[in-house]
Amino acid sequence: MSAMKFRLVSQASTNLNPVKQYGANLKGALLINTNAAARYVKLYESTDAPTVGTTTPALTIEVPASSQLPLAWPDGVNFSKTMWVATTTGVADSDATGVGAGDLYVQLFVE
Repeated sequence: MSAMKFRLVSQASTNLNPVKQYGANLKGALLINTNAAARYVKLYESTDAPTVGTTTPALTIEVPASSQLPLAWPDGVNFSKTMWVATTTGVADSDATGVGAGDLYVQLFVE
């Protein structure tokens, strides 16, 4: 099975979006941060839309300042419910501070 591509260019918000419904296997990602400070990509596993800053992420990935971060999981990271993505300026699960427009380019590869 080939991976589905999901692409997001951040807007000035938390950019909450569903990636894949009813189960996903995250195989890889390319995360690009154009900001001079670290930014965070948070992945959620939830039947309903999570609330950024309230719902605990299943996975939080730091994207270092002004960098490109390629990631690969050959066996994948399984999400049994709908997989959601959000972007924040802080690492804390309770952080709901949105990033700036164009701060992050998020590309996810999901089966």
